[in-house]
Amino acid sequence: MKCDDCGVEEAAIHLTRIVDGRKSERHLCLTCAAVETGGGGGDIKDVLRAWVEKQKGQPGPEE
Repeated sequence: MKCDDCGVEEAAIHLTRIVDGRKSERHLCLTCAAVETGGGGGDIKDVLRAWVEKQKGQPGPEE
């Protein structure tokens, strides 16, 4: 599956979000995921760590 952002690289990160019963999915390559999260240059550990930190600052559906 190709990356939803660049359409060139293979997606390595698959995000599913359900808000108010609505499901959305994003499929990103490591480079695009790193750009979106500020998580470094494509190292999956850095990308995922940055994504988790970014999510901590966003209100959840119950907030």
